[in-house]
Amino acid sequence: MTKAEQKKMEKAAKQAFIKNAFGCVLDAVFEGSGRISSSPQIRVMMKNGSRYIRFHRYGDDFNIQIYASGDVDIEFMEFCHDTRKYRVFEYDGDMEVQAAFLEQFWQDMRMVITEFLEHADWHTILDFMPPDGDHWQEAFIDSLEPAVNTEEPLRWNPEWVSKYTDDEEDSVG
Repeated sequence: MTKAEQKKMEKAAKQAFIKNAFGCVLDAVFEGSGRISSSPQIRVMMKNGSRYIRFHRYGDDFNIQIYASGDVDIEFMEFCHDTRKYRVFEYDGDMEVQAAFLEQFWQDMRMVITEFLEHADWHTILDFMPPDGDHWQEAFIDSLEPAVNTEEPLRWNPEWVSKYTDDEEDSVG
């Protein structure tokens, strides 16, 4: 196989991954939009092979960037907090690594997008989100109460205490 053919195959594999990651987000929007009581805005922009999905409601934003390079970032914004941007995936050509990421990404996006669309308290959630990207999923997931049934979305757990907040205070003080 020539280098040109190999590059063409790698580009096709990367485009297939981007398409699948984008599909995870669109599926999550479809599933999470069942009981919307507010009026969030969802904007999708496609540019040079990248996909940018922006969720907006007054004072709160959640963005997903799926870059043409295959890297994936998510970004939480709320008017009282600094932007929290996390690299959730650095492209890896290994199909098993991609499949594992896509499965987790699909679950994470269903949860986060449903919470955003159903007007979860972004301010309180971001109070406990770590500033770095290492523990965003754990902090977000742990901060929510389990659903009573499959029809009910997760909700903020007011008794939850972040195990990262204390570490941050100790390192600052």
